Amino acid sequence: MNDYEIIGKVLLGLPESSLEELFKKLGIETDLSEDELFCLHYQTFGGQILPYLGAFSGEQFDLDPFYEEVGERREFKKESHDHIGLQFLLYSELKENKHLFESLMFPWFQLFALTVKREAEEPFKTLASIILEKVKENSGFSSARITLGKETGLKEITQYLMTPFQSGFYLRLLSLKRIAKQTDLPLSFGSRSEVLLQLIYTSLDYDKWEVFLEALIEEVKGWEVFYQQSLNFDLFEKVKETGVFLGKIRQLSNLPGRIS
Repeated sequence: MNDYEIIGKVLLGLPESSLEELFKKLGIETDLSEDELFCLHYQTFGGQILPYLGAFSGEQFDLDPFYEEVGERREFKKESHDHIGLQFLLYSELKENKHLFESLMFPWFQLFALTVKREAEEPFKTLASIILEKVKENSGFSSARITLGKETGLKEITQYLMTPFQSGFYLRLLSLKRIAKQTDLPLSFGSRSEVLLQLIYTSLDYDKWEVFLEALIEEVKGWEVFYQQSLNFDLFEKVKETGVFLGKIRQLSNLPGRIS
């Protein structure tokens, strides 16, 4: 079992796996019990950091040719093929299409791992560092920007902020809860996108639009510092553009009226 397969099994967190033993095989020591590790795994990946490619790319990739090369594995039937843990298992067995897979998937693995490194607790922080070492050779990001136009609405802004490929960072549900508390706004239930959109609408109703935007900008600045410290200047520039974008929104008094 190579390191990529072990990483995949850790990310999947299947009941038949021993997370403690898998961490040991990666050279990661932890004082947490098996039950504590599974609880922390659920807290980390059960809702706060979704371990799915679509959560980071904002789109679906056709991975069938890669899965066809490898054939059947029992794990492939336990999760969506979009699960990053399954994709690590898949990569561990690829031969013919290995380089193509690296060029397509490693940038997303990097963004996922950076999010885990910044937001998760140990031993998942150390796991993220190992992933970053494994994927650093193929991790370039192309630019994806949003510009303010006459038709730009709050739903478009929400989609942009919820798509790390565009915004450069992963906005967790926990971060949205913190922003709601900080700005004294009521919090709704739902997905990350639904919660963010409702917070935007509520900030308009409560005349806290600028305060809410300032809190979002502070969240972005935190990611700027993190990327700078991580020496990841591609993502630093991308998230910096998001900060500039939010600053421009704050200056446009007519934008809140464009609710689409």
